[in-house]
Amino acid sequence: WINMTSTSGFRILNRYNSPNYEYSFGTGGNNKLHFFIFDTISKYRAIVMTTVLNTGQWYHVAATYNGVGGPNAQDGMTIYVDGVSATVTETIVGDYQAMPNLSIDAYIGKLDTSYANGKMDEVAIWNAALSSDAVQEIYNATNNNTGKVLDLNTDSGNYTSSSNLQYWNRMGD
Repeated sequence: WINMTSTSGFRILNRYNSPNYEYSFGTGGNNKLHFFIFDTISKYRAIVMTTVLNTGQWYHVAATYNGVGGPNAQDGMTIYVDGVSATVTETIVGDYQAMPNLSIDAYIGKLDTSYANGKMDEVAIWNAALSSDAVQEIYNATNNNTGKVLDLNTDSGNYTSSSNLQYWNRMGD
């Protein structure tokens, strides 16, 4: 979940620390949610939402990548907003083959020296792409249910990815 004070440069989750690059999820200078996967800084694939999210409003956001790799890697990337796959445009740069598995830290709310301007809640990372049904299940469990959260450590309904959960921070709940 995110609630942005500013939609420009809102950093959600990144393994991107010059000169090492794996992925980046957040908003850029165009104020639109984007998801990048990198082979190198000059070989990457990206998807960018066609619409801008509003400030001061909570959104459930997720980005998934199925690991397909190769020149059509963008076909395995999805951005979800409030449980629904977003309409996106694709960016193709260089001869992308595969995301490297670097020994670099993942950053929540930070990219290099830039930080998210707003709030985040319920940040989680899996080592496999969630299905659209699983993303919808997680969203439905928390939407308009203050204090209610789907237990990501336990499979429930269409959410069957608890064994792939690598990190989950309830952010103080």
